[in-house]
Amino acid sequence: MRSLRAKRKQQDPEFSLNESKRVEALRKKRVQQMSKRDLAAYRRAAAARKQKSREKKQKAKLSGSAKEAKKAYKSPQGLGRATKKTEQLLPKSPRKRREVISHLAKKAGIQVLHDSSSSCTSSASTRSLSAETEKVVKDFFMHMDIAYTAPGMKDEVTVWEKGIKTKKRKFYLTMYLKEAYAIYSERFPVYPISFSAFAKLRPLNVLLMKDTPADQCKCMQHENFTLGLAGLGINYGNDWLQNILCDAENLHGQCWKGECADCGIHRMRENLEETDKAKEASWMSWEKQDNGRLMKIVKSGCFGELQELVMAMMPEFQEHVRVKRIQALSFEEKKKENKVIQMDFAMSYSCEYQNEIQSALWSRDSVTLFTAAIFSGGRCETHLIVSNTSDKGKDSVYTFAKYLAAKAPNDPIIFFTDGPSSEFKNKFIAKLLLILAQEYGKMFEWQYFATSHGKGVVDGVGGAAKSLVRQAIRKNRATAESTSAEIQHAVAHYLKGAGDRDGGRSQRRARANQVEP
Repeated sequence: MRSLRAKRKQQDPEFSLNESKRVEALRKKRVQQMSKRDLAAYRRAAAARKQKSREKKQKAKLSGSAKEAKKAYKSPQGLGRATKKTEQLLPKSPRKRREVISHLAKKAGIQVLHDSSSSCTSSASTRSLSAETEKVVKDFFMHMDIAYTAPGMKDEVTVWEKGIKTKKRKFYLTMYLKEAYAIYSERFPVYPISFSAFAKLRPLNVLLMKDTPADQCKCMQHENFTLGLAGLGINYGNDWLQNILCDAENLHGQCWKGECADCGIHRMRENLEETDKAKEASWMSWEKQDNGRLMKIVKSGCFGELQELVMAMMPEFQEHVRVKRIQALSFEEKKKENKVIQMDFAMSYSCEYQNEIQSALWSRDSVTLFTAAIFSGGRCETHLIVSNTSDKGKDSVYTFAKYLAAKAPNDPIIFFTDGPSSEFKNKFIAKLLLILAQEYGKMFEWQYFATSHGKGVVDGVGGAAKSLVRQAIRKNRATAESTSAEIQHAVAHYLKGAGDRDGGRSQRRARANQVEP
C-alpha cells in the first residue's frame, strides 16, 4: 500500500492534496457519529497529538536557530563588539543579569537548562522556613485585629494557586506591614522570621492599607480621638498607647485603668508642655446635627483648647481600647476550646432581575441575611440564614439563635455579637438565654464585642453569598425565580469551604459530606 501511494504521488502531483481531503471528510463523518464519551476521548487524544507536534516543531526550530547563530556574524570580532555593547546595558547585579539573559534566551527560542527566574520568586530565607512557621504566619494575617473581611458584593479577588484559579474574599490590613511584623514578633517569638520573608508569605487576598477603599464602618470614638491627635500633629498607631503607658501588656493593671501617676494622660501632658498653646489649630470631628444626622465638621481654635479637648477624651478612649482588646482576646481564646457562635445581620439583599424594566427598580423585594460562624476545635463552619422578614428585633434573633443552637445539641454554647441595642444588647437576650437553657438542658452565654469592633468571618459570608447570587442571576435572561436551584447550589458550595479562610480545595472536599445546605 505504501509503494502504491508513492507511485501515485509521482504520477499525479495533486494526489496528496486529494488524499488529505478524502481523509478529512472521513474523519468528520466519524466524529459526527461518535457518542459524547467517545467524542471527549477523541478530543483529548487530538489535543495530545497537537501538543506533541508543536513540541517537535519547537525542537526543530531551536536546533535550526543554533545553526544559524554561527553564521550571524562574519567574524569573531563583530560578535565580540555586539556582546560588549549588550553587556554594558545589563544590570550590575549578577542575579538580575542571569535572570535578564535567561528571559532574553527564552524569547529568542533558545532552551534554558536552569531558569533563574523561578528561583528568585522564593528567596533562601523563605525556603529555609519550616511548614509550621509558614502556617503560623499565614494564619496570623487572618486574625481579626490584623485584617478585616471585606463585606461587599464585589469584594473578591482571583488567585492562581498551583495552576488552579479560585475566587477568594478580600481582606484588608488594619495597619502597616511593619506594624503587623512587630506584633507578630511579640506574639510568636518561638517562630522567628525576617521581615522580607514575612512580607512574602502574605496571602494574595490580604491587601495592604494603601489598597483599602473608603471604610464606612469606623468606630466614632476612635475616629474623633485620632482626628484630635492629628490636629496636635500626633500620628496615632497601634504602638501609640504602648509608648505612653508603663505596662501596656497588662490590660488589667493600673496603667490601663488610669490609676498610674507616671504614664497615660500625665505623660501625654508632659510631652505637650513645651508647645505654644496660643497658636491657632484646626481639627475635624464627627458630631450629630440638629436634624439627627452625623456629619464630619471642621473646627478651629487655639492649640491649648484642642489639647484640653483631647485630654478630656483620653480616659474614656483608653478604657474603650482596653475593653476592646480584652474582648478580642477572650474571643480568640474561647473559640479554641469551646463551641463559639459569632452572629450578625448582613446588609439586606435587594432582589433584582438580569433584564429589568425601569419601573421595577421601585418595586424590588429585599431579603434579610443573618450570618453566623460556628467555631469548635480549631475549625470554622459558616451558616447563612435567608429570610423574607424585614424585622431585626428580638423575635427574629430568637428564631435564628434557636436554629443555630440546634447545630450543637450536646455542647455548651457561647454567642458573640456586636452591641446594637435594637438587635442584640437588650433585656430580652437574658430571657432568650433562659429559654434556650431550659429547652436544651445546657449552659448558654452571650458576650459582646466592643462598640463598632465586631468585625470577623461573618462579614465575608453575606458579601460572598450576594456575589454568588448576582453571578447566577446574570447568567439567566429569564426571571430571578428560574435560577433559584442554581443559586442554592452556588451558596451551598461556598458555605462548604468558607470556614477554610485560605480557600483550600482539599479541605472543602474532605468536609463535603458534613455540611448541610
